[in-house]
Amino acid sequence: KEAAILEYGSMGRMGYAWEWFEQKCIADRSRLYSTHISETDIALGKTGRLEDAISEIIRRDSPKAVFIIPSAIPEMIGIDLEAVCEEMKPLCQNIPLLVFKSGGFNVNFHKGIEHALINLCRHLPGKAEISAPPVYNIIGSSADLYKFQADAGEITRILEGTFHMKPLCILTSGTSITEIENMGAARIDLVIRYEGIPAAQILEEQFGTPYVYGRPYGYTGTVEWLKEIAKKLDMTMNREFVDKEMEEGKMLQSYCKQLFSPHTLKSGISIGGNEDVVRGILSYACNELYMTKGLCWTDDSKRASTDIPYWTENEWSRHINRDLQGFLMADSRILSKAGRNNLMQIERGLNDWEFNIYDCPFLGFRGAMNLSSLWFNEIYRNR
Repeated sequence: KEAAILEYGSMGRMGYAWEWFEQKCIADRSRLYSTHISETDIALGKTGRLEDAISEIIRRDSPKAVFIIPSAIPEMIGIDLEAVCEEMKPLCQNIPLLVFKSGGFNVNFHKGIEHALINLCRHLPGKAEISAPPVYNIIGSSADLYKFQADAGEITRILEGTFHMKPLCILTSGTSITEIENMGAARIDLVIRYEGIPAAQILEEQFGTPYVYGRPYGYTGTVEWLKEIAKKLDMTMNREFVDKEMEEGKMLQSYCKQLFSPHTLKSGISIGGNEDVVRGILSYACNELYMTKGLCWTDDSKRASTDIPYWTENEWSRHINRDLQGFLMADSRILSKAGRNNLMQIERGLNDWEFNIYDCPFLGFRGAMNLSSLWFNEIYRNR
């Protein structure tokens, strides 16, 4: 909130972006604009439309920051948008102009998210006193992640119960420019995706804020995550709250362990998508519930490893079919190809609508209960 996003690009692309935000129930945040560009702008490298648009947005709407993003064409022909913004700074009434240069074909969306988080944390936060009572930032809650709002809600619930802490900034799915400017007041940064680590390192360098990286999946996994936070903060966990959460899931966990162990083929788990999500869910399923690992892959070539390789669409298409045994968790296209239902979806599809921001999470204690109940019921449906 409080920002304006201006695209310097061809007519129509920002319209698709607005529609996509509507599908994810986040269309009421930043104001979206597009300059459009003509063949003459491209041929001559003209930027007058961009300069006029920035001036008009600032005059009319008075945003606290203007984000400029290029489409593929300005990126490919090398228009220097940063130079344009530098020249306009004296006319912008001290309103920050930030250029996000990830519009070309040489940058995938993982790198684009990393660039965006770096840009925000490098240029917007200012000096701030450490808050009392203590607060924290969540870094990496982004709309490309499935259940991103429900997962952030579970994290805030757990931190409130365990440490009596409230969030300052949920970057970027639930925040404002004012909150980003005050990020230095946080006692700790919680990085829930790999792309957020460089941004957390910038905040650590600027303000001395420690950070913890990881997505808390499962009961044991969540407790270990909380212990790491407690160590960084030198705080004591509320054991009464944690023990209550553990007790609530005790019966279901016991049933799952009994059910999955003897059914090796049925209780194997294949999973593909975001590497943080894949590794986290896999750890919970195999280490806590005794499932066996099936086919696992990531959608990010930069994070491929021997145990979780990178698969293109052609590669997963060769392996995933209706004969695959055990559980399959992936995006809706892959589940449909394998003849599975969407209850096991863990990746957001481009055309998926999500109206329920209070959906059951996959992270934390309630996420562990949600996942294990999904798996338990799936076994029973297919007996």
